[in-house]
Amino acid sequence: MTDTPSGDYLAALVEERDSFRDALVRHGFSDDGKTLQGSVPWVDENGSSRNAQVALAIPDAFPLAPPLVSIIDAGEGFVPTFHIERSGQLCLWTNDLPVHDAPWRDPVQCIEKISGWFTATARGWPGDEDADLERYLPAADEFVLYDDTALQNKRLYRTVKNDLGVVRVVDELRWTPSAERMKRHGVRRRERNLLWVVEVGAISQPISSWADLQRTVGDALQTLEAIVHEGNSCFVLMRYQRGVRRAAIVLSVVRDANGSLLLKSCEGADTSVRTRTLRAGTQANKYEGKTVAIVGCGAIGSHVAELMYRSGVRRLTLIDPERYRPGNVIRHTVDDKYVGAPKATAVRMRLAAVGLAIDTVHALVARVSTPEYALELASSHDLVIDATADGRATGLLRWASEIQDKALVSVCVQREGGIARVDRFPLEDGERHLAPLDITGEEKPGYEQGCGSPVSMTPPLSVARAANIACQVALDELNRYSSLPATIVDVMKPQVDVPYRSIGTVTSA
Repeated sequence: MTDTPSGDYLAALVEERDSFRDALVRHGFSDDGKTLQGSVPWVDENGSSRNAQVALAIPDAFPLAPPLVSIIDAGEGFVPTFHIERSGQLCLWTNDLPVHDAPWRDPVQCIEKISGWFTATARGWPGDEDADLERYLPAADEFVLYDDTALQNKRLYRTVKNDLGVVRVVDELRWTPSAERMKRHGVRRRERNLLWVVEVGAISQPISSWADLQRTVGDALQTLEAIVHEGNSCFVLMRYQRGVRRAAIVLSVVRDANGSLLLKSCEGADTSVRTRTLRAGTQANKYEGKTVAIVGCGAIGSHVAELMYRSGVRRLTLIDPERYRPGNVIRHTVDDKYVGAPKATAVRMRLAAVGLAIDTVHALVARVSTPEYALELASSHDLVIDATADGRATGLLRWASEIQDKALVSVCVQREGGIARVDRFPLEDGERHLAPLDITGEEKPGYEQGCGSPVSMTPPLSVARAANIACQVALDELNRYSSLPATIVDVMKPQVDVPYRSIGTVTSA
């Protein structure tokens, strides 16, 4: 052990491990230097007191990781079901417990937790909703994608594997293969690698073998047995329920060298819209019917479009007059393959890559240069977001917003990304915008070969932060909260002049 602060910390961990072992010995456990063995009392489903013999191994990571507990003898009639690894180690604690005061560090709490595990197992884990059947089977290599909303119970579906080795469920098999015919004449090409869907409802114990699956499903597995009879493989998508929670597991069925059928658990993923939008936030459904126009699909506009779309706003109008250039790639959300396309079109195709429908996203190659067009945009959308960095376009959009009392959010960056500013229009009673930042001449624009217009030197991080603030204000407007200030200024590096001298966020009410 080195004479350093880190050495002192490690020595403290060793001391706590030794103290934990000593405490278990005082509770009647024997210690052979590797494992501790002892008796743990528990209460069965009839209320009778019983004892289980367990072994505890103290890992090197203890107390920053829990002890490893396995059963030596639980007594007659006890059958483990859930919350136990294939290795035999009990699953006692979740991974999200803070280790600084983890309950396993207290020997008494540790023994009580083990006791509770036996009692819960005997009583069938009442109220338990953990849907983790994968842990009770060896893992397969396949990653299986399926649209859960398109799959019906007790139907067979064809699968294909792509160049990445990902298995995708493609369509339903239009006939039911004959098990007898397959055993006599072999499996046709289109009958290989099929996926069978089955719903089993609530389960009382894990599926860890082909026999378990047969017991759970019944005698409906003859077709699958015939498919794998000559070395083919197939899959089972089993829908099940734990408590009120519904879940699914994808199983791979193969035949081993001895002719026995083996189950492995595949990593499966639902591709339906329901799953793809699950992480969009609790407010996402409120935005589905809202219409938003994003004027300017450059660096900031592309980030704004993607954040709004991913947040649930699917009715978008993307407007920009320019083409997407190679130099745009470094700050834009769109990748290099769309270089040369109109920026609005490129952003629309980028949104398609999310995997959701873009039939309500429209791309227009246009410029806001007339009062008529500004009025049309304001009147036909619930919200307009101005990301043009064009003073004339911003002026027209602001005028149209205030004339028609329609929401506008304007976003820009200044001082080479040192400042991001977002303004909301029209103002509520008593509100005011922050004063504009004086143009000091400090900004030195760059020029790209083949392009006569100056290029902003704003870095990607500043673009993303500005877009983030703009979306926060825009979603607030769509919710009709108007709870955010009229102006938000994010100062990303110190400024020499007022009003934005310090690093931080300046707002006005």
